Amino acid sequence: MNQECSDQSLAQLFERQRDLDRGATPSFARLSKAAQPAPRRLRRPTWAAMLAVVAVPALAVSVFQLHLHDLASNAPTPTRDTPISIATWQSPTDSLLQNFGGAPLASLTALGGSWTDELLPSPPASANQ
Repeated sequence: MNQECSDQSLAQLFERQRDLDRGATPSFARLSKAAQPAPRRLRRPTWAAMLAVVAVPALAVSVFQLHLHDLASNAPTPTRDTPISIATWQSPTDSLLQNFGGAPLASLTALGGSWTDELLPSPPASANQ
């Protein structure tokens, strides 16, 4: 065994290195305190933000009121000369309930037939007899 590398000298070298590391390394308490996020403080709202919170809904309500006023002014108003009778009133969706009979079904082929039957030439009348 080498005299320069005895157990005692190695222990002393490690001890000296440990002391140097302790002096250069900050304490765990200081590091953990520095790693904590800073407390958040609530900021006081600015005048512009408060004005926007009040003005935007007020503007939206006024636009909605103007729209309702326009709808009411465009509605037809009955006069005394043209009475409206409930008996002649017709729902705008009445046309959806009308039965058009077989018109939509007329384009379908008969049962037992095929749409390709119309493409085939019909046999001559004398061949059947």
